[in-house]
Amino acid sequence: MDPTTWQKSNRTGFLYSFTLNNVLQICVANIIGYSLAPFGRQLVTDSHFMTVVATTVALSVVAFFIAEVFINQLMGQLCEKGGLFGKDLNKVGDQATKEKV
Repeated sequence: MDPTTWQKSNRTGFLYSFTLNNVLQICVANIIGYSLAPFGRQLVTDSHFMTVVATTVALSVVAFFIAEVFINQLMGQLCEKGGLFGKDLNKVGDQATKEKV
């Protein structure tokens, strides 16, 4: 795809500008902020709660990187085995003449 067309198609809304680092920072900031509030200290000192939060964050980060590796591997295989990567298969018409998206 043309780089200019790609830049025009990117979403620029507020929620689409978040990166993985921003999401992790917001999660950690929420936990720290909640622990400083008088009603949240008891929950944050609970070891079970912190174990669940840490496990959830760790699994989410690992799943993100695994998905990124799988997408890159499948992209190469799809390009080699028939050029399906980037094609919108739901559009009507001849697949060979379609522009990649």
